[in-house]
Amino acid sequence: MKNDEALSGFLRGTAATFRALAGRNDLEVGFVKGGRAGGYGEHVRLPMPKQALPKDEVADLRGVADGWALKLRHHDVALHARRMPETAEAQAVYDALETARCEAVGSRYFPGVRKNLREHAEQDCRAKNFHRLTAREDAPFADAIGMLAREIFTGEPAPQSARPLIDLWRAHIEKNAGTDLADLRDVLDDQDAFARGLRRLLDHLSLEDDIDDASPENEGEDEDEKDGETDPDEELDSQGGQQGQADESEPDGDDQQQDAGTEEAEAGEGDIDDQQLEAMSQEEQPAGPGEQPEFDGRNEPIERGYEPFTREFDEIVTADELCEGLELSRLRAMLDKQLANLQN
Repeated sequence: MKNDEALSGFLRGTAATFRALAGRNDLEVGFVKGGRAGGYGEHVRLPMPKQALPKDEVADLRGVADGWALKLRHHDVALHARRMPETAEAQAVYDALETARCEAVGSRYFPGVRKNLREHAEQDCRAKNFHRLTAREDAPFADAIGMLAREIFTGEPAPQSARPLIDLWRAHIEKNAGTDLADLRDVLDDQDAFARGLRRLLDHLSLEDDIDDASPENEGEDEDEKDGETDPDEELDSQGGQQGQADESEPDGDDQQQDAGTEEAEAGEGDIDDQQLEAMSQEEQPAGPGEQPEFDGRNEPIERGYEPFTREFDEIVTADELCEGLELSRLRAMLDKQLANLQN
């Protein structure tokens, strides 16, 4: 009985803390045994700890809940999707650094939240065996740069179990994107500027070309250039108008010949005699009864498919609300691989 009361109180406290960090009192927080953090709309699910509340599970759940709540508060899904790169590897890096940004911003003034996030990262890296890595080909690059970004964004050392992972990629990252990570640290509170800088980082890492949108200054210059240019259609219209005026003022010889021919034709109409009129009338035959067209059924009523009476209670759930962006990237990579095998 005591364990039940302790578990119930812990879950209520975790749910209340989640709503506070997310800044949303409308969220319905639930717990699922053996599940992972996720949700859609106003519904959030978190992993259920054991009834005895083991210390490691409690710490891990707090870190998972805090990280998810901070992402709900500081993450703009539409903006994130608009700047999303195309390749799976670049998407994984893009998601990892955005998660690091949200956690760094949200935990800036909350030491307890930073502790929860650090303990969760420690357990997560250990569960993935990052502490046993010895070869770069076995070390996920997105996880490595994500952990290194946490160090730079928060000023705190990475978890002990993540050190081998980071060390395998540190030299490569600092050589090609060290300056970019330092620049990203200065724009953590501006997701749009952060995403733009992140696209440049991906370009410097040769993960994807920088296809960032044009700056407002360049857009203004383009508009000025367009204003200074002459529209080809307007030039044609002006040329056509000038030509038309010239044609009206100076009639050419063809028009005079055409007028003369018309006068001759009008004069010749009166020369038709009665015999010609009679022959013309005999050639014309009255039209017979026409054939009825075949009926093609076009006037029959069209059978309509099913239409709902109302869409008021419909609920549309997007994929990014059902699972994390990193998981979506992995699923997309798996599907692309299967399609490639089918095409071969």
